Parts: sequence; structure tokens; C-alpha cells
Amino acid sequence: MVPTRQKLRAETHARVVAAASRLFLERGYRATTVRDVAAAAGVSVGTVMTVGDKDALLVATFDALISDLQDGLPVPDSEPARPGAPGDVVDAVLAVVGPFLTLFAEHLDLAREYGAVLMSGRHPGGVFGELVPGFLARIQAALERSPDGPRDPAAGARTIYLAYLGSLFAWAGQGNPDADAAREALRDVITFVAGRDAARPTPGASS
Repeated sequence: MVPTRQKLRAETHARVVAAASRLFLERGYRATTVRDVAAAAGVSVGTVMTVGDKDALLVATFDALISDLQDGLPVPDSEPARPGAPGDVVDAVLAVVGPFLTLFAEHLDLAREYGAVLMSGRHPGGVFGELVPGFLARIQAALERSPDGPRDPAAGARTIYLAYLGSLFAWAGQGNPDADAAREALRDVITFVAGRDAARPTPGASS
């Protein structure tokens, strides 16, 4: 069966994006050129540009990384709706945001450029925005399991989400971000929002 033009176009698109993603991850954003992508994909520069410019290819690359992480998170409704132990609630929220902090720390160059592209409006949208409702739903579901949690779990989820975004923006000005430090800072926010200050062990306290 002869491939249709639409199928060939889709295959070319996938090959170009795959080549760009590989080069971005290996070399970094600034060290990769459109010509490099064309050579790696075995197509012309013009063909690459029909798929997207360098910024669009970066958005596609980071969108895929974020989507893969999001797909690996548990669906909120799949967990039993019962109050959790103090540490369980905080850890459940960290389990949602933690992988994304690690992703951004491991690929800081791409994360910075990705954020700059989205904020510039040159390529609006991106999966980052599309996944926000699901992201918030997972955080809210964890907060609802806290017997002493916020009266408005939805507002608490938004507060934690904004703190998470703040961590990402703070990294933009750092040369060597520490994912563990950011995770601990978020733990403090989550503990406060979840109403679990007493759940955090006091330094030096005996067991």
C-alpha cells in the first residue's frame, strides 16, 4: 500500500522532532542549529522549517518530557478517598511535583529556554499549560486526604502550584540549582497549607 501524503508528512514531522530532541538533550539548545537538525533527520533545512523553527522544536521536545512524567502519575480518582496520615499527605503532594523539579534541574538549559519561549508568546500554549488542571487535581486530591487540611483544598492546591512555579522561576537565575533544596522548600509550603506543621519532625528532637 502506497503511503498517503498525509502519512508521509506525519512521519517526516516525527523524524524531525525526534532528531531535534536528541540533539537538544545531547548538545543543549544554543549549540544546536536548524542545519544540525536537518542533517540528523536526513531532510533539508526547508523541510525542518515546515515542521517548526528552533523554538517550536524545543517546545515539542520539552512538552514530550513533561507529558511522559504526567502520564506516569496516578489518576486522583484511582486512589481511595480516605484521610491519610500526616506524613502521607505531604509526601503524596511531593510525589506529584517532585518529578517535575528533578526534570527541570536535570535539563536546566532546555527548561530556561522553554520558559522563555512560552513567556515570549512566540509559541503560545504548549502542554505545560494544558496539563495544569490535571496537576492541580492531583494536588487537591492529596490535600483532601488530610483530616486537618485547608478548608478549601482547591485554593490550597493553587497555592502549592504557585510555590512550585516560583521554584522554577528562581532557578532561572541560578547557575547550579539544587532539586533537593527546592523540594525541601516546597515541603515547608505543603506542610503549612495542609495544616501539618506538627507533622514535620523538629531538628534534634529525640524519637
